[in-house]
Amino acid sequence: VKGKLQPVAIFEAMDAWSEVEFPNRDAVVATYNEGLMCYRTRDWAGALARFESALALHPGDPISMIYLDRCRYFLSYPPPLEWDGVYQMTSK
Repeated sequence: VKGKLQPVAIFEAMDAWSEVEFPNRDAVVATYNEGLMCYRTRDWAGALARFESALALHPGDPISMIYLDRCRYFLSYPPPLEWDGVYQMTSK
């Protein structure tokens, strides 16, 4: 959350979506979670592959696109070794 100095957990309610509104939801969530595990262990290539797969299953998914951008950035500009996985927002 922009302007916060302490990490803030953000959640998305997923149970309100029907299969018609969100096809492949369970597969998308599982693939996204694999990507998030890779991201947190600094496996940028592995995370990229999984977020791309999640996006292929659910085109236009904003959260997968955000993590894809972050992974691409970190491939070129890795965070410091003491990085704890927290991303600091600088804009809305």
